[in-house]
Amino acid sequence: MKPVVLLLGLPALVLGLAAAALAQTYTIVDVPDAGGTWPVSINNGGDVAGYYYDASLRRARGFVRERNGNITVFDGIPNALYTRSASINELGAIAGDVGDAAGSHNFLRDRIGNVTVFDVPNAFVARSISINNRGDVAGYFYELRNGGIVTHGFVRSAH
Repeated sequence: MKPVVLLLGLPALVLGLAAAALAQTYTIVDVPDAGGTWPVSINNGGDVAGYYYDASLRRARGFVRERNGNITVFDGIPNALYTRSASINELGAIAGDVGDAAGSHNFLRDRIGNVTVFDVPNAFVARSISINNRGDVAGYFYELRNGGIVTHGFVRSAH
C-alpha cells in the first residue's frame, strides 16, 4: 500500500513545482548600445550593479541599474582602461576594480557617485568581490614572490 501512496503524491509535487516555475518573472538588463552586459550583484532594494562592454570606447565600464530601470554608467577613475563592478550593498555602494596605465586598482562608489580608489598592499593585481552594509570590502589579490605568483584574500575595513 505504501508505494501507491507515494506514487499518488508525486503528481501533486510535480504540479506544485510547475506552478512555482510559472510564478517567476525575468527582467532583461542591457545597457543601451552595449556590446555585452554583465549584471553581477543585486541588493534587496532591487538595485543591480555590473559592467558592460562599450564597443565605441573598446573597454568595460561599470553601471548601476536602479529598481525603476534607470541606468547610470560610470568609470572607476578618469582615463580608466576598464571598470568592473562586483558587488552592491543595501546602501547602494558599489565595490569593484579598475585599471589604468599605472596598473590595477580597486574602488568604492557611493550611491551619489563619489568614488574612492584604493590599492591593496603588495598586490600587482587585486579584485574586490563583495561589499557589506558597513562598507567593508572582501576580495583577493596576486602577489609576485620568488619568481612566482601567490594568491591572497583581503578584507578592507571601512572603519
